[in-house]
Amino acid sequence: MTANAVSFLALPWRERWLLAQAMVLLPATALALRFVPLRHLRSIIDRPRTTRRAHDKARADRIAHMVAAAAAHGPYRATCLPQSIVLQWLLRRDGMRGELRYGVRQVDGTVTRHCWVELDGEPLIDSAAVRRKFAVLEPSSARWSR
Repeated sequence: MTANAVSFLALPWRERWLLAQAMVLLPATALALRFVPLRHLRSIIDRPRTTRRAHDKARADRIAHMVAAAAAHGPYRATCLPQSIVLQWLLRRDGMRGELRYGVRQVDGTVTRHCWVELDGEPLIDSAAVRRKFAVLEPSSARWSR
C-alpha cells in the first residue's frame, strides 16, 4: 500500500467522502467550464438553499483542505477556478455561504488572474495575502477565458 493510500485511510470517513467527491467534481467542473458559461455554473451554485447553518470555520477549513488535497494529489490537477467552484458548491451544500472572488494583478506587463473563496471575508484555500496581491473584481465584470 502506498503512503497516499495509508494517509487516505487514516482520514475520518467524512473527510474521505469529501476528498472522493472533490476528486470527481474537479475534473467534471473543468469539463463543464469548457461548454457551459461561467455565469450559468454560478447560477446553479447560487441557488438558495432552504437550510442555513451558522458558519463553522473549522468545518469550512476541512472542506477547503480536502478540495486543495484533491487538486494537488488527485488524478486531475485543478486550477484555481474549478477548485473555487467546487469549494463554493460544497460549502453551500453544507449550509455555508462562501463567496467566490475574482482578482487580477499585473507584474512586469503580464496580467495574472486568480480566484478564491472567502467565508466571512477570510480566504479559505489561499492565505489572507491574496487580497493584497490581487485587485478584486466585481463578479459581473469578471471575464474568464478558458
